[in-house]
Amino acid sequence: MRTHAVTENSALLNYLRKAFPHITRTKTKTLLKSGVIFVNERPITRHDFCLKRGDEIRIQRRPVETHVEFKPRLSFPIVYEDDAIIVIDKPNGLLTMGTDRIKIHTAYYKVTDYVKSASAGKNRIFIVHRLDRDASGLIVFAKTEKAKEFLQKNWKRFEKKYVAIVQGTLKKPAGTIESYLTEDKFQRVYSTRKSGKSKFSVTHYRVLESWGKFSLLEISLETGRKNQIRVHLADMGHPIVGDEKYGSKLDPIRRLGLHAHQLKLEHPETGKPKTFTSPLPQTFSKKLLVQ
Repeated sequence: MRTHAVTENSALLNYLRKAFPHITRTKTKTLLKSGVIFVNERPITRHDFCLKRGDEIRIQRRPVETHVEFKPRLSFPIVYEDDAIIVIDKPNGLLTMGTDRIKIHTAYYKVTDYVKSASAGKNRIFIVHRLDRDASGLIVFAKTEKAKEFLQKNWKRFEKKYVAIVQGTLKKPAGTIESYLTEDKFQRVYSTRKSGKSKFSVTHYRVLESWGKFSLLEISLETGRKNQIRVHLADMGHPIVGDEKYGSKLDPIRRLGLHAHQLKLEHPETGKPKTFTSPLPQTFSKKLLVQ
């Protein structure tokens, strides 16, 4: 199309509607988004761009080739995502965040790369909580500091449920484990007496199934201390399978038998309740455990 000289000051979309009445409003908006409308030889996509008398408009027949950022695909599922939070289903073996030695192979790094690529580097994420490297399941990251502060402030009252495979058959179908937890210089957490360094911890459990050597438990937490579930179940004499650090002698599924199964929280922006669920890993099967 030939160049058209602008005769009056106007917003671009309004002027285009007057200058080219045969082009529908919807089609005009599509052309703007496509980057084929030029003002003074510059591609313009904003419908409210201010035209001045004497400007020149040109509509190119073919769209200008533009570089489109590639949005990386994550190697694990995104359970939920909006402008405030992103919830993922972390595989076992992946750290939540980096250490001195491991920087890239972490959930935080991968999700950050995903979010930044989708926003041309403008957005970032914030860590709200952690999940043990060898455990799998739900982790929520915040996309704003405000969302992070809200989630962390209210984290204790949100409902977190885990599923664990433990050694042996429990005497009671349900119960509560309480102790004070502390950590030694080798980063091993253990139950101890009440002190200035120890933290009171409460874990609830319910037996879902028992298969002789093993039991499947549902775990809910009142507190969220480091390695809390692993220590408390080991204290009962029923360590999680594959958890050599806390006394397990059996490793039937070739991984730690702990999975973050369900998370109920209030959305940091809307205040509405949200429930996220991650299905149990295929390895958490009776067939593999009783063969």
